[in-house]
Amino acid sequence: MTDSASRDGRWRLGIATRLALGFGAIALVLLAGNWYAARSAKFAIDTLHDTAAERIPFARTAAGITDQLLAYDRAVFDQLRANDATTSEATAQAERRLSAAVNEYVAQRPADATGSDRLLDDLRTHADLGNRLTEAAHERERALTRYGEVLDALARRVSTTWDANARLEAAGSARRSFAELELAAGSLRTAFNGYLINGSAAAALRMRGAQRNLRRTLDEHRSELSSSPGRAWVDLMDDDLAALTRLLSEFTARDAQVDSIRAQFAASSAAVPTRLNERIALPASAAVVSSAGAAAEATHDARQTYRNITLVVIALALAVSLIATLSVTAPVRRLTRATRSLARGAWRTRAPRGGPRELDELAGAFNSMAAQLAQANEAVAQHQLELEDRVRARTRKLSYLAHHDTLTALPNRRYGFTHLRRMVRRALAERTTVGMLALDVDNFKSINDHLGHALGDELLRAIAARLRSCIGERPFAARLGGDEFIVLVERAESVAQLESFAAQIVGAFRRPLAVADRELLVSVSVGVSALPQHAGDAAALARAADAALFNAKSRGRNRVGVFTPELLAGSASRFRMEQALRRAIEARELVLVYQPQVALADGVTTSVEALVRWRRDDGTLVPAADFIGIAEQSGLIIALGDWVLESAVTTAKGWRAAGIPHPRIAINVSMPQLLDRSFVERAGQLLARHELPPDTLELELTETAFQTGAATIEALQRARELGLPIALDDFGTGYSSLNSLSHLPLRRVKLDRSLIADLDTNLRSAAIARAIISVCHSLGLEVTVEGIERVEQLQLLARSGPIAAQGHLISRPLAGADVPTFIRDSRAVLAALLEGPGGTERDAVVPFRTRS
Repeated sequence: MTDSASRDGRWRLGIATRLALGFGAIALVLLAGNWYAARSAKFAIDTLHDTAAERIPFARTAAGITDQLLAYDRAVFDQLRANDATTSEATAQAERRLSAAVNEYVAQRPADATGSDRLLDDLRTHADLGNRLTEAAHERERALTRYGEVLDALARRVSTTWDANARLEAAGSARRSFAELELAAGSLRTAFNGYLINGSAAAALRMRGAQRNLRRTLDEHRSELSSSPGRAWVDLMDDDLAALTRLLSEFTARDAQVDSIRAQFAASSAAVPTRLNERIALPASAAVVSSAGAAAEATHDARQTYRNITLVVIALALAVSLIATLSVTAPVRRLTRATRSLARGAWRTRAPRGGPRELDELAGAFNSMAAQLAQANEAVAQHQLELEDRVRARTRKLSYLAHHDTLTALPNRRYGFTHLRRMVRRALAERTTVGMLALDVDNFKSINDHLGHALGDELLRAIAARLRSCIGERPFAARLGGDEFIVLVERAESVAQLESFAAQIVGAFRRPLAVADRELLVSVSVGVSALPQHAGDAAALARAADAALFNAKSRGRNRVGVFTPELLAGSASRFRMEQALRRAIEARELVLVYQPQVALADGVTTSVEALVRWRRDDGTLVPAADFIGIAEQSGLIIALGDWVLESAVTTAKGWRAAGIPHPRIAINVSMPQLLDRSFVERAGQLLARHELPPDTLELELTETAFQTGAATIEALQRARELGLPIALDDFGTGYSSLNSLSHLPLRRVKLDRSLIADLDTNLRSAAIARAIISVCHSLGLEVTVEGIERVEQLQLLARSGPIAAQGHLISRPLAGADVPTFIRDSRAVLAALLEGPGGTERDAVVPFRTRS
C-alpha cells in the first residue's frame, strides 16, 4: 500500500509542470490554427499585394491623366485671358505634367489594356492644339503692342509739333491743321482702347473708320503741313499710318486664327476626357474592385479561423492567470513603497529593477521621473536667483524712468535742474560760463487740441528728436513738461555764441516734422540766459531764461529772446505775489471751505472736498486757481499742502466730536506733493496722532499726476499700504483712457464738469456719461460727478446708479462750522431738489450757501 502511494506521488504533476503543459497546449493550438489561418491570409495578402502593386497605381495613373488634362486646359485658357510670363510658364508646366502622366501610364498599363494607343494620340493632338492656340494669341498680343507703340509715337509727334508751332506768330494757319490731326488721333486712340476692352468685330470696324478719318485729315492739310513743319514730317506721318494699317490687318487676322483654334481646342477639351474615362479610368476601377472582392473573401476565412483559435486560447489562459498574477504583485509593491517615499520629499529615492518586462520598464520610468524631479528642484533654486537678478534690473529701469521723460526719453524736470545745479557749481569754481536755453513750442495747445492727444504725443517725440539732432552730443537737453524744454551749454564762449546757437535751433524747426505719415510745421521760441552774465545761481539763471522766453513770445514767437535786466520788471509782480503768499501761509491767512458730495441713492453726504481760499486784508477770498500755479512754481506748494492737510484733519476731528461718526474729507494733491517722498507718511502720522481712521482722508489727484513715472507709482503704493483712499479728479480732461482705470489703485473717479455740461440737452453727452459711469461701476470704483448746476442734470444722474453728486446746485462751499448741519439735513435737501420743479436754485438749500 505504501509502495503504491509512493508510486502515485511520483507520477503526480507539480505546479511548474502543469504550467509548462498548459502553455505548451496553448502553443500547439496556436501553431495549428496559425497554419490554417496563414494559408487563407497568404492568399488575401497576395491578392491585396497585386491590387496595391498593379491595379491601384494603374487606376491612379489613369485618373491622373484626366486631372492633368483639365489642369492643362485651364492653364491654356488662363494664358489666353492674360498672356504674360507667369501664365506662359504655368502653361508650360501643365504641359510637362500632362506628358509625364501619359508616360507614367504607358509604363504601368497592363498587357490586357486595349484601345489606349489611339487615345494617347488624341491627347498629343490636343496638346498640339493648345500650343498653336497660345502661339497665335502671343502673336496677336505682339501686333497689338506694336500698334499701340506706333499710335503713341504718332500722337506725340502731332502734340509736340503743335506745341512748337504754337509759339510762332506765323503759324496761325497750321494751328487748325494740328488741332484736327490731334482730334483724329484721339478718336483713333479711343477706338483702339475700345478694341482692347472687348476685341469685337464692331470695334475693329471703328478702328478702320478712325484710321481712314486720320488719313483723310492728313490729306486735307497736306499742303499747309508740308510748308510747316515740313515735307519730312508729313512723310513720317504717312509711314506711321501705313504701319498702323498693316498692323490692324495683322492682329484682326490673328483674331480670326485664335477664334478658329479656340473652337477646335474647346471641342477637343470636351471629347478627350470622356474617352479617357470610358477607355482607361473605368476599366482600371473595375479591375481594382474585382481584386478587392477576392481579397475580402480570403480575409473573412482567416478571421473566422482566428476567432475559433481565440476561444480555445482564452480557456487555456484562464488556467494560468493566477500564476501570472503572483509574478506581478511583488514588483508593484516595490513601486508603491518607492512612490510613497518620493511623495514625502526623498528626491533620491529609486525603485529596484526586476520582474516582468513592463514592470521593469515602469520602474525605470519612475527612476527617470525621480531624477527629473530632483533636477527640477535644483532648477527652481536657480530660477529664484534669476528672479532676483530681474528684480535688480527692474529697479535700475525704474530709476531711469524716475529721471527721464517717458514720452521723449529726454531727462525730466528733476534730472534737468539737478544737472543745472551741478553745472553752475563747476562754472563758479572754474570761472566759466554756463548758458541756459528755455524752449517752448508756439501754439502747442491749439495744435494738440486740433490733432488730438495721440498725435500730440507723436509731435512731442518728433520735436525731441529734432532738438537732439540739432544740438549735437555735448549740450544737455531736458523736457520740463508739456511743450517746455531746456538746453544747457557748459563752458560757453559768450552770450553772442549762445544767441547764435539758439537761432540755429529756431531755424532747425522751420523745416517740417514727419508725424504719423504727415508733415507738420511748428515753430519754437527760445529764451537765452547765461551765468555769470545774467545770474549768480541756478534758480536765478532759470528765472532769467524764463523771462527771456516770455519776451520772445511777446514779440511774435518763432524767435530768440536774450535776457536783459529790464525783463525782470514783468517778473516782479509775480515775485511780490509769491512773497505775499509765503507770508499768508506763515500768518495762517488761508482758510478752508468744504463742498459736500451727496449720494443720489439715499441723500447721505459721503464726503466733502476741502477747497483752499486766501483771505486778503480787505476781506475778499481769492480762489485757489489764482495762486496755486505760483505756489507750484515757487515750491510753496509743499508748505501749502501741509497746512491744508493739518487743517483738514483737525476739522475732521472737530466734526467727530460734534456727532459726525465718520467724517471724510477729500483734499487735492499736486504733483510736487506726490513726488515728495515724506508726504504720504506725514498724512498717515497726522491721522494716527488725531486717532482717526486712514479713510478719513481721500487723496484727489489729476490725470497728469498719474503720468509722472516710477515715483508716482511708489507714492501711490505707499498710500495704499497706509489705507489712504485715492480718487482720480477731473476725469475726462486729460490723457487717461477707460482701460487705464483697471491698472490704477483707485477707489473713486470724479467726472469733470465738462462731461455733464450739456447732459440734459445732448443725447450723445448723456450716453457717454452713462457709459463711463457703468464702466467705473463694473471695475468696482465709486463715482462722483462734479459741477452740477441744474436740476435737470441731477434728475438724469439720479437714474445712473449709485453715484455721488457735487456742485453749486446742491451746496456751495461751506465754512467748517456749517458742514455738520448740512450732513444731518442732506437727505431733505436732495429730496427737495429731485421732487421740485426744474430750476437752478432751490430755497431748501439756501441756508448752506451763505458762508462760501
